[in-house]
Amino acid sequence: AEIVAVERSLDEALVTLAKDKAEDIEVVENTRRKERDAAEVARRYVEEERARALAASAKPAPEVLRAQVNAEEAEVYDEADDYRSRSPEGTSPRATTTEAAADAPAVKSSGLGLMNAVRT
Repeated sequence: AEIVAVERSLDEALVTLAKDKAEDIEVVENTRRKERDAAEVARRYVEEERARALAASAKPAPEVLRAQVNAEEAEVYDEADDYRSRSPEGTSPRATTTEAAADAPAVKSSGLGLMNAVRT
């Protein structure tokens, strides 16, 4: 009778251990799934941030664009000032030689010269 009772308690202990083992395996699997999902979310986030950074670095910053525009604008104004200082009054930009200047018709002053001077 004692042996039967010991065997019964041993069987109950084995069943309890099997249940506990199954529960532990389930907890480990759930944790593994959660960790894998979190790692996937983090990986996607890093990829998106990397793509955003790459796209942002490919586009010039507004300050850089403004500086380039200002430099080009200053260059154009300098070239126009050089032309105005070299060319005789009333000649076209194409008529810069003295013969072409002599052949060019005289242009009456329209007052635009003053407006152009104010712009620069």
